Amino acid sequence: MPADIGSQIITLKFFDPVDSYVVNRLAKEVRNLGVYSGGYLTRVSDISVTLSPLVCEIGDGTYQVRAETGSTVTVAVSTLLPYIVLRWVYTASASTDYMDFVAVALGSITSTDIVVGKCIFAGSTLTGFDYALRTNPLNANLFLKCQALATPAMKVKIRAGRVSYGNSNFDIVLQDSPTFTAPTSNSRIDLIQINSSGVIVVTQGVTAASPVPPNYDGKVTLAEVTLAVGQTTILNSNIKDVRGFVSMATGNAVLTSGNQTVAGIKTFTSQVALQGGADFNKQQAVNLAIENRTSDPATPATGQIWLRTDL
Repeated sequence: MPADIGSQIITLKFFDPVDSYVVNRLAKEVRNLGVYSGGYLTRVSDISVTLSPLVCEIGDGTYQVRAETGSTVTVAVSTLLPYIVLRWVYTASASTDYMDFVAVALGSITSTDIVVGKCIFAGSTLTGFDYALRTNPLNANLFLKCQALATPAMKVKIRAGRVSYGNSNFDIVLQDSPTFTAPTSNSRIDLIQINSSGVIVVTQGVTAASPVPPNYDGKVTLAEVTLAVGQTTILNSNIKDVRGFVSMATGNAVLTSGNQTVAGIKTFTSQVALQGGADFNKQQAVNLAIENRTSDPATPATGQIWLRTDL
């Protein structure tokens, strides 16, 4: 699909250049990424599907455009490449600046891909489609989001939102965070949090060769910021979004069978579980596994949970 963002009215400063560089940056984070309409899959064969016309907002992390297709598109799929995604990278070239329609594995979905849906196979037979992981343009994606400043410094920009602590509600206005300080040895992970008084605070971690974030301590935590020795600016690549109330775009399904991966289902190790009976107040480290079974395991491991599908 050639690059064509449709008819628009663009307002620029007098004498500003009206080129793709300017236009593609104007939309960045003004409209949320995702499929706004259309984009449904239809089976052609066990190795081919069509994607209906759609309207989406797509970006590459730096630039962003609205893309609209006018006809169906055919995509080759397989049991190993069941996810259909939209992928775009700004190239500044009219001949190569287009959106791709790609079939990929779950682990190959990138942070800037727009997920359309998943092809469901029974063996090698394509039987249907699942839209559970579709990237929808959720407004919550910008709610209290932490981002690098337009001119990067040792602060971050925090978008507006609201938090609650018990019966206390706090409206958080758009603001800059407190100033971070770079470590003098090794690296460190600091937290951006909102305390029980509704104030943005920076909780400093401990320096280490392989640092870990400090305890969240029950506070509303927005982001983890990784800092290096002598660092003078904080970029988006230093900021890890950990807002628990935001539904991420891709790779967050938690399945209940098979081994787990970072992009898909999760492996839970060294978790802490409360024991019942006389030991109710004691805690025990366990490895938690959840699996589907048609019979009880002969020797279940401590802390194991299983789901019987034959009852």
